[in-house]
Amino acid sequence: MYKWVRWLFIVFGVAVTYAMIMAASGGSQSTAIAIAGVVGVLLPFVLKLVPAAGHYMVGITLGASLLVALLAEAVSGEIVLSNLKSTDAATLLGLFLSVWGLSQIVYATLTQSPKTAGAVT
Repeated sequence: MYKWVRWLFIVFGVAVTYAMIMAASGGSQSTAIAIAGVVGVLLPFVLKLVPAAGHYMVGITLGASLLVALLAEAVSGEIVLSNLKSTDAATLLGLFLSVWGLSQIVYATLTQSPKTAGAVT
């Protein structure tokens, strides 16, 4: 199978998955998912600039993903700082894991080819 066809299937699958997630949620949650999705794709390029190595990078990646999820929820209005008890922890956890997983997939995909490995390493 041609590489571009395989790449097209992957991009289409990710787009359909995000469209289904956004369609099933409310307006402000859709905004948070969109913000987190865009930042999740860009996160490996930003984390390239962090001068850390080895097992510390796992913690840094997890912390950055949690920060992105919190900021996306706060910017979209899902988290209200004056009423933190009404925050949906399951949704926040799901968004955090989605950002982390997406950044890991982008990183792993880009490191597979010598042409693109320099972008994230």
